[in-house]
Amino acid sequence: MPKTARPLLFLTLAGVAAYVWYCALAESTVTERVFAIALQVLTAATVAFASGRPIFALYLATWIFGTIWCSGAIKFTYLEVPAIAPDLQYFANADTLALFWRYPPILAAFFALLILCPALLIWAWRRDPSRPGWRRPVGAVLSGAALGVTLWPGGPFASLYDKPMWVAVNDESFITDFVTSFHDTQIHVPRPGPPSPPVSWPAAPPSAAMAIRPDIFAVLEESTFDPSILEICQDKAICTRPMFTPDARTRASGLLGAHTFGGGTWTAEFSLVTGLDHTLFGNAGLYAPYNLAPRVQSTLPRLLKAQGYRVVALYPTSADFINARNAYRHYGFDQLYDGTERGLEWRIEDQKVIELGWQVYQEERAAHPGTPIFFLMLTIHQHGPHMKALDTLPPPYDKPLFDAAIGEWLNLNMANYLHRNTQSDATLRWLEQRVLDRPDPTVFMHFGDHQPSFDGAINNLKKRLPPEFGTHEEWATYYMIRANYPEARVAEWPVLDLAFLGGLVLEVAGVPIDAYFAANTALRDRCGGRYSQCPDQALVDAYHHHVFGELGILGAD
Repeated sequence: MPKTARPLLFLTLAGVAAYVWYCALAESTVTERVFAIALQVLTAATVAFASGRPIFALYLATWIFGTIWCSGAIKFTYLEVPAIAPDLQYFANADTLALFWRYPPILAAFFALLILCPALLIWAWRRDPSRPGWRRPVGAVLSGAALGVTLWPGGPFASLYDKPMWVAVNDESFITDFVTSFHDTQIHVPRPGPPSPPVSWPAAPPSAAMAIRPDIFAVLEESTFDPSILEICQDKAICTRPMFTPDARTRASGLLGAHTFGGGTWTAEFSLVTGLDHTLFGNAGLYAPYNLAPRVQSTLPRLLKAQGYRVVALYPTSADFINARNAYRHYGFDQLYDGTERGLEWRIEDQKVIELGWQVYQEERAAHPGTPIFFLMLTIHQHGPHMKALDTLPPPYDKPLFDAAIGEWLNLNMANYLHRNTQSDATLRWLEQRVLDRPDPTVFMHFGDHQPSFDGAINNLKKRLPPEFGTHEEWATYYMIRANYPEARVAEWPVLDLAFLGGLVLEVAGVPIDAYFAANTALRDRCGGRYSQCPDQALVDAYHHHVFGELGILGAD
């Protein structure tokens, strides 16, 4: 070995040791650790045989996968989610540079990983002269083939692919999750052939000015469902809430079929604003804010903006969580307010979120006088776990509320859920008084994004649901739409799929719709409010042929 290559060798070996110890062995499972090491070794072997520079090749491979790990760790530290493949399209922009300047440690890491280390690649190439014995095409081909097999979703590491997203954003397997996300985020659009006989879908109604343009408030209630659907809650006043009970102002209410359970709020946001079920796209649908949001052509916010609305939202967490800031921009929102920047803490009570939302709404009205506003707010307090000791809760939630037969665990979780739900109910009534007890025409909607999990134990509680709800009882949440002016339309949908909720709000408010939402509404009417569980799946296939194939709702592939 040339003396000039020894410093490079020492530096490379130190980097390899650091990578193995701090990165590869930090992956969550043994299989993922082997995967991370195999990627580094096989990449290094392929480059070494192709270039004849084994030290350079090992340095390059270590830098590539070390950078992936560091990027994931940095993003997880500051934004609470790891780096995945779709982040690459959002990396080079002004927001990223602003983030670097706000956080000096990120700026230092950026300089080291993306400027200093790549610059050293040139030095490494020059210090490690090509060795004729290493330049073996057969070795490069075999190593490259082994690397391809390692990366193949059907290969020896197939179990690492199609990981549930909620696991992927929490398990800190930064290398595995980034690499496998290239496959897991690939969108497979359902494209059934033309129906036979053909199915007709309504065109967009002629454009018309709205006689009344009401403000529209929408509140996504985290992990919230109507507890009265539980058998243990039958005839129990402690399970009854005004937020679930229709009154004189109610225009539509009932059971809502979400498409997720125990988590995945971002998929509920996606369904509300796009009218699409994320499960249509397989595992890739779980990454909707990254891969689907940029492609959706018709959305609730865009349609409202075409009618002169100002469309804004308030996040109860960082607006960068699960790529929300970019996703909401693609959905068509004018502004997404960052709850963290406005002083909200993690799992803050609903009252604090709604009070801030009301304040932001007043600011928006002052800044845009005479402009109708659509305002979406998300809460977070009902997010699990529901495990506070009973003696820390106020009466009557400070003791088991149900028969001992359901066990201590479910009694604990149900008491926590009902206590927080009481707070949510009071908060929603507080907001309702402000938005509906005034002369300004207003539509007020709130809904549950998914059921809480109670670590899966909630599925042990029997539910009483009408047969028309379908088989996925774990999807059952609720929705409520109220209005304060007589012209607001009344709709009877006791069972409704979340993908139809956005269109229903438009109908109640009297907002003219486009061809896509006209088809969405037609499917709702023909399927009795159901989508994925529509009794006529041939009709759903015809709908998919229309919206994906003819209307191009997801744009070009």
